Amino acid sequence: PIQSYENAFKRKNTVLKTMYDNEYIDKPLYNATLKEEIKLVESKNNNYIYPYVKATLNEFNSKVLVNPYVSGTVKIYTYLDLSLQNYVYNLNANTNYKYSRQQIVKNNKNNGIIAYFGENSNIERSPASCIKPWYVYAPLINEKLITESTVIIDEETNFNGYTPKNYANKYYGAVTTKTAISKSLNVPSVKLLSNYGFEIANEYANKLNVQVNGDNLAVALGATNTGVTLKKLADTYTVFANNGNYLESSFINKVSINNTPIYERNLNFNKVFSDETAYIISDTLNDSVLNGTSKKLYDKNYKIYAKTGTNGNENGNLDAYTICYTSEHTVAVWLGNYDNSLMDNAITGGTYPAVYTKYTLDYLYKNNYPTQIELPSGIVSVNINENELLNNQTELIDNENGVNFYYVKGTEPTKYKNSEITPKIKNAVIKVSNNNVSINLESENANEFIINRCCNKNKTTFNATTFSFFDEKLNNGIYYYEITPVFNNNGNKILGKPYVTPSIKINKTIVNDWWKE
Repeated sequence: PIQSYENAFKRKNTVLKTMYDNEYIDKPLYNATLKEEIKLVESKNNNYIYPYVKATLNEFNSKVLVNPYVSGTVKIYTYLDLSLQNYVYNLNANTNYKYSRQQIVKNNKNNGIIAYFGENSNIERSPASCIKPWYVYAPLINEKLITESTVIIDEETNFNGYTPKNYANKYYGAVTTKTAISKSLNVPSVKLLSNYGFEIANEYANKLNVQVNGDNLAVALGATNTGVTLKKLADTYTVFANNGNYLESSFINKVSINNTPIYERNLNFNKVFSDETAYIISDTLNDSVLNGTSKKLYDKNYKIYAKTGTNGNENGNLDAYTICYTSEHTVAVWLGNYDNSLMDNAITGGTYPAVYTKYTLDYLYKNNYPTQIELPSGIVSVNINENELLNNQTELIDNENGVNFYYVKGTEPTKYKNSEITPKIKNAVIKVSNNNVSINLESENANEFIINRCCNKNKTTFNATTFSFFDEKLNNGIYYYEITPVFNNNGNKILGKPYVTPSIKINKTIVNDWWKE
């Protein structure tokens, strides 16, 4: 009506005629409203709220929460943060490129959308590489088919005529799952989907309320048939922030008519991934910030978990994403053109979408930093020798020079890199009572001990597999113990330097029972 009042007036009367013909309104009301003017109330001060209101009404209408012809005052209560909405609306990433932006900010606790910018909240686009963590990797980790340190060969590969390419045609050879996600490598994702099939991936996608509808390996890179809304894509990442629990995000909290509640949002989360799987994926996405494609978010004093995605070719890009979360919020940014025209190749997920995300995080946490996501009890942290892992695909524990990986308990490696293990005894506490000796050991890397009891050049040898040793019924004399720490790795024994205890004296006092003589 602002741009074309006459057409809007005609359309108003067409709708009224249809309502009258279908007996929703009577003849007097119809006649009275035909000539009624359209009242325009324009407020430039509230323009920043419009995208959020429009998206809210789209959600309201899609859910059919209220009879559209109900009589009364309908109130829709949302999760809107006015201050943040104003900031996101006016956010400028200092770019000369004029492309469409869509941005969502959510509160992870209730998955309520607190700020939104964009023209069409229902548009579906290719998720690009943002599909990889929740469609390929997390399902396989959850099924204990791969771990964070699983090695995949990143090389140009032909899959029955389909040859996926990495960004800039760069290949890294042997890489871990963690590196593949962090650097958003394409070939490892396709290899895993090819090896394990679509059934597992689609099962988890359905749990996340995403219909992938694809049966070719390019789905591993985001080539879905129908696309995904930014809202749904953001939800697939909030599930990792919420320990693997899924809840569809919403603009609307509750609705009332004439102050009578008729709808209230259900906050029942559904378990999709284990706590441990969610944490491991978060660790890989934190590595994306530290060493991978999300480096523009690096300079924060708190932990950030992020994934970028870019859909395009050598002629230009169609979609560019950064999806980021902390323990408290999820921020999702998309750049592109709604008419599917190409952007410049300089626009990738790691460029301006990351900048918009960075500015939003700065605003969110200008006063208080978010806490870290807590380590689940079912997680084991292990240092692995990287050289053996990448060159020989052998997982050997290396506590001195290894690279850290997280595992679901029961999937962690157990073999040690022998050359790096030196069993040591830090301390031994000796106590003597009633001619018995107890020794409590504090040791490093040892899992067995060879103990020599020494007295007057005589030695008696014992083997111990615990950190407590008990020696009883000793005779008079001066004793000391030589304790050799042993590291036993599947039959290969490494001996440490013997530890010699201080000498102790056993002196049994003979008491005659004179009344028995």
